[in-house]
Amino acid sequence: MPRIDIDSLKESNEFLNDLYQNVTSAIFIADSDARIYHFNDSFRTLFYKPEDQILKKLCGNVMGCIFAVEEGKNCGETTQCEECILRNRIIKTFTEKVPAYKEELRRKFLINGEVLEKYFVFTTKYLNYHGDEMILVIVDDVTEQVQQKEQIQSYY
Repeated sequence: MPRIDIDSLKESNEFLNDLYQNVTSAIFIADSDARIYHFNDSFRTLFYKPEDQILKKLCGNVMGCIFAVEEGKNCGETTQCEECILRNRIIKTFTEKVPAYKEELRRKFLINGEVLEKYFVFTTKYLNYHGDEMILVIVDDVTEQVQQKEQIQSYY
């Protein structure tokens, strides 16, 4: 049986990049304004956006937040932004260094030209890498599971 050297894996950029790109969760790295600076393939796939429409853009605009779309404003400027749990957790994680775990977000989004009600579970984590502060955000689309659960509950 081959021996797996965990310490070598932790130091391997190739292994970490493979892990980052192949995990099914959508992952992005944001700044204190919720502006996206890096993302994985799952993020791009979930929101159907090319790289030039993601990098250095505000997360609500990239994700197609319905409030930003309907009001024609940027993420952080709509009438609903103060209530946005995702934006608020990103900012709180950045300013207070407090992570959020498995927070729920339910909202309509404009994705690939369609208005869709989505259910996301997300986690935020503060990172400081070589003096650069950033927030790691992991988003899981649980829409299908929530809809199935609601459908089952409606039978009872």
